[in-house]
Amino acid sequence: MPEGSGELERKIRETHDAGIKRVGELLLNFGLSPRLVDEDIRDGSSLVGNIDLAFELENRILLIEVSEQRENRNEKILSWFQKWSSPHHLELVQSKIGRTYPQKPFRVYFDLTRSPTSTDLGPIPSSLREAEHYNAILFQDDIEYFEDVFSKVKIFALYDLLSYLGVKPRQISYPIDAAIQFYLDDVYALSFVISADLLLKSAYVFRRRASGSGYQRFLNFKKITAIEKKILNGNILSFPNSVLINIERNVRVEPRKSREDCPASCVVEFPGEYCSSRIIDGQHRLMGIARLPKELRERIFIQVIAFTQVAQDREVKSFVEINNNQTKVDRNLVLDLIGDFDWPVDSSEHVEKKSGNCCPRT
Repeated sequence: MPEGSGELERKIRETHDAGIKRVGELLLNFGLSPRLVDEDIRDGSSLVGNIDLAFELENRILLIEVSEQRENRNEKILSWFQKWSSPHHLELVQSKIGRTYPQKPFRVYFDLTRSPTSTDLGPIPSSLREAEHYNAILFQDDIEYFEDVFSKVKIFALYDLLSYLGVKPRQISYPIDAAIQFYLDDVYALSFVISADLLLKSAYVFRRRASGSGYQRFLNFKKITAIEKKILNGNILSFPNSVLINIERNVRVEPRKSREDCPASCVVEFPGEYCSSRIIDGQHRLMGIARLPKELRERIFIQVIAFTQVAQDREVKSFVEINNNQTKVDRNLVLDLIGDFDWPVDSSEHVEKKSGNCCPRT
């Protein structure tokens, strides 16, 4: 009889195996449900092997091995993937869990002693690192990255991880009925309103890194947490500006209209794949929402302007134009608006109103 989820969570948090504890707690933080923890798998009386962790994700199981060994690492990786690629062995795992999953198990090997650039990774077949074979290998700097992302933007870290692994969601598209198609100069665009929770699953931030070609600034964590706090305090009810995204695959639009017939209403099949739409502008708003509880994320709706498969140079130009041509709201108007309303006593707006600089408009 498989153990309950609560008991398995306790085993993860109390285990003396530092690697299992670290990876297991990260996935618990992501909201995944544990199904096996440090479990021997037997075929009758014969021991087949041990599963460090198994987590459930929608209609699939993630089989996880965590290694902190420094000797014979490549041999162990090869042996582990081969063992748990056997259909018979996978049936034994599912029998141990107590249920059968319609999609193939996804195998993830965590090597906590090396980086992806380690010179001794050559003998490992590339197929063991390819999502189309339901395999992935993560390294020490990978888990550090996802731990850091979770500390800053919570649930977005899960979607970032699943995209990195190449795991596909159960539902790959969502119909949006009340969309508008139009053109910005010669660029085809779509405008629609979508749940922030759904947009978070699809969107990602393309950032400039040391060796990358991303153009957006690093996320400002203070700005993200300020947005989170204002939403939780009821200071922000809606966002007046659209989030601008570039959907990276072709999407079905019915009926698709020519430029001469736009603007026109349409139905858009919005992509549900993790990290399939790049945020051009509005990343701080969306990442602030990512820190909220799920029930709040589902109640927030975002106005979106979406390009589809726009070339990166056009996307970059759009980003530059947006950020270079923003008109700052006149300070006197801001003070007038502050003076019109009551604010929480711990807010900067309350302090400004009390200072006498803010006068209600007549």
